[in-house]
Amino acid sequence: MIMNSSPRRLQFPCLSQVALIGALSTVGVLSGLVPQLAHRSLALSFESAALAQSNNQIEKYAKVAYKIELLRQQLYQEAREKMGGNTPANLCQQPNLPGSVAAICQRFSQKSGEIVASERDGEFNEGVFNDITRRKAGDPGLQRRINEAIGRIQGGR
Repeated sequence: MIMNSSPRRLQFPCLSQVALIGALSTVGVLSGLVPQLAHRSLALSFESAALAQSNNQIEKYAKVAYKIELLRQQLYQEAREKMGGNTPANLCQQPNLPGSVAAICQRFSQKSGEIVASERDGEFNEGVFNDITRRKAGDPGLQRRINEAIGRIQGGR
């Protein structure tokens, strides 16, 4: 049995390549650019993350968010009456809620889920709703598009 005494060299990417990839990734994330591969070629294009949400998704998101807010206001008022007016803004996250108030919070959770589900289609679902909710805080362009859509909804009430 002959053993090769020369050590095997593991090949790692050059440190400069890793640094370059890290820097480009960071710039992309911070600038809101999302890489897109074209279907028929290997060409790489960049699209703004805000524009990655279609107008249909934004309209549905705005409609759902508006309906959920109306529901929240209604149920918050109901809980306020049950608690004698002493209700924190983040009521449903409080521990040890009275049973009737906990039931209101549970009803809010159920009904808001139903509102999102009522608008579900091939482009919009609970995951898209949650993604837009997370992203809008850090994306002024996305927040502006949502506010404009809500304004159209309120104008057409």
